[in-house]
Amino acid sequence: MIDQIYCVNFSIFLEPLWTQTVPEITLQFDNEIIHAGALREPTEFQYCSPMLRSGDYCIKLEFHNKDDQEQILYARDMAVKIRHLRFENQTNDFSFFGNYRPTYPSHWIEENHQKGINLEPVIKSNYLGWNGTWYIDINLPIFYWIHQTTNLGWLI
Repeated sequence: MIDQIYCVNFSIFLEPLWTQTVPEITLQFDNEIIHAGALREPTEFQYCSPMLRSGDYCIKLEFHNKDDQEQILYARDMAVKIRHLRFENQTNDFSFFGNYRPTYPSHWIEENHQKGINLEPVIKSNYLGWNGTWYIDINLPIFYWIHQTTNLGWLI
């Protein structure tokens, strides 16, 4: 069997919300860090992978430094929004196929439990309102993954 290799090109547009403290993020494709540091302004990150074997890969965004006390003080959220995730220069937004694993503060968990609300450990969201990790698992070849993910029918 011949081993097939592919690359993937994607762009991800991130928008920070902040008042005093700038959001700190880490954006990576599998184990390769694309950006680690402050996200001061809306930024589009573009990435082209090296040639890779077909298989499973992950795009991951970590939000590190939300200060919920600052949010109370300024009455404005500190967050990171994923405006869009695009593959191979297509216009489709795939960010809503991602998963977000927030790290809720203990007082927030307690307040919600008292109200009878159980917080989900992983949610579908492209708004990172708490520290945590957003991720999307993809498969190469990417066009095959896009076809399956968007349920376009049979491939021959």
